[in-house]
This record gives sequence, C-alpha cells and structure tokens, in this order.
Amino acid sequence: MMRVVRLLLYWVGAYVTLMAIFLLFGGVLDTLALPLRVLIVSAVLVVVMTQLVVPLVNRIIAAGAWLAAEAPNPSTRLSPMAGVAEWQTQPA
Repeated sequence: MMRVVRLLLYWVGAYVTLMAIFLLFGGVLDTLALPLRVLIVSAVLVVVMTQLVVPLVNRIIAAGAWLAAEAPNPSTRLSPMAGVAEWQTQPA
C-alpha cells in the first residue's frame, strides 16, 4: 500500500510540474521543433522532480503517521538470537 501512495504522490507531482511548465512556457515551447521541446521539458521535469518533488514527498511520507500504519514484513524481522554468534567470536 505504501508503494502505491508514494507512486500516486510522485505522479501528482509530475502532473503539476508539467502543467506549470506548459502554462508558463507553452507559447515559447510551441515555436520549437518537437525533439527540442521534448528535450527541454524532460530536462526541466527531471530537475524539478529530483530536487523538489521527491524530497517533498519523502518528507510528507516520513511525517505522516497515517501512512506508517502498515503491517510489518515478517521476513525482515530479526530473530532474538541475531548477532549472538558474531558477538561470541569477537576478541575481548
């Protein structure tokens, strides 16, 4: 469930970013050839996503206790004896 929430938040961030790019620079971009337009829009999208949207989404998810209520994965749980063998073999 957490992956789906993260995916949706990234998707919304990309959608808002693309809408802002086309609203602000749509007239200028229309005068360019398609390959150049795609190059510029994708470059701006990648920079905005990696520098603004992804860190913001990560902060929202980290701060949101309502998203953290996910059942723990039993395969990642450590046994009570984990690390005992390493501790016994270390020199004193």
